[in-house]
Amino acid sequence: MSDPQILKDLKPTKEFFIGIDSDGCVFDTMELKHKECFAPMFIKHFRLQTASKYAREVWDFVNLYSKSRGVNRFPAVVRALNLLRERKEVIARKVTVPDTKEFEAWIARETRLGNATLQKEVDAGNRALAPALGGQIYLLSRKMSAPERMMRPTPNGLSTQQREKIGRAHV
Repeated sequence: MSDPQILKDLKPTKEFFIGIDSDGCVFDTMELKHKECFAPMFIKHFRLQTASKYAREVWDFVNLYSKSRGVNRFPAVVRALNLLRERKEVIARKVTVPDTKEFEAWIARETRLGNATLQKEVDAGNRALAPALGGQIYLLSRKMSAPERMMRPTPNGLSTQQREKIGRAHV
């Protein structure tokens, strides 16, 4: 639910409220979301293209298959980077995996992990966390605009807009 005000304004009619997080519970969307959206952005933002195969494996493990799957995006990013840094294939390729020490320290002391608190930390002078604001972590929590959805590549490499144009040409 994108508007928490709806829940705040809800007038109770029963003693209990039961809510279901549909993403991954009701609808089988977690694998698609992580494999097709988040893993590519993780690779792009942290410049892991030379180890993209291993970055995808680590991302999928952390977010889909490990005991900690479903954890907040900030600890998930840290864990994925740390696991990737340990991979012998990544070491052999001499891939630079970003250091996570400052990020881990912020996660340990912050009680409300979110973009607003991350922004506040950077504004207070923690420049080591600034790259996270413009990159993958921000993208994980924002919605795509209609133009972004239209231009998003589909599995065959064409955008929705391009597929529609081809479809009209063949009618």
